[in-house]
Amino acid sequence: MTAQPYDRHYQTRDLFGDPLPALIAFFEQLQPGRRVWDMGAGQGRDTLPLARMGHQVRAIDSSRTGLDCIAKAAAAARLANITTLCADVHSLKVAPECQVLLFDAMFHFYKRDRASEMALLERVSNQLSDRGILACAVPANQTTAANLALLHQSAWASWGRLTDVESRHEHTGTLYRFLALEKVP
Repeated sequence: MTAQPYDRHYQTRDLFGDPLPALIAFFEQLQPGRRVWDMGAGQGRDTLPLARMGHQVRAIDSSRTGLDCIAKAAAAARLANITTLCADVHSLKVAPECQVLLFDAMFHFYKRDRASEMALLERVSNQLSDRGILACAVPANQTTAANLALLHQSAWASWGRLTDVESRHEHTGTLYRFLALEKVP
């Protein structure tokens, strides 16, 4: 894969800071050992804490630099329950063994990105196995709320809502909405 825009950014250690408190609280109440795909994993701000909780985490990102940061941190912490995959999340197929699909701050629903982001969320929602969990942290604003409402009417109409809370990111001060849904058979 060619160098990605984030490769340069990921030269800065812990570029995006700690995970959202609501995200951590949600995963702490799940049974350890879940097979989690961290989509757009970056440097591993979610991957590493989730692995420490005992989840099996597959960190997926298009930036080899970010994934190398994860691999080094996992080795230093002796976390054998992390695998990495350098891939474009927009073209990746969700495998049946994936139990939790996590998107943290990947979607902003900017006008130029809205169609592709909505299509990605609809596609992975269809591919996720029954009883699978889709967890998303998105900016808490009116645009995001409107787009999530559309998804609730279509792709997520019969899904169970596990959590839907606002959480402020301590590093950036940004207010996020953390949403976790379970696919009901």
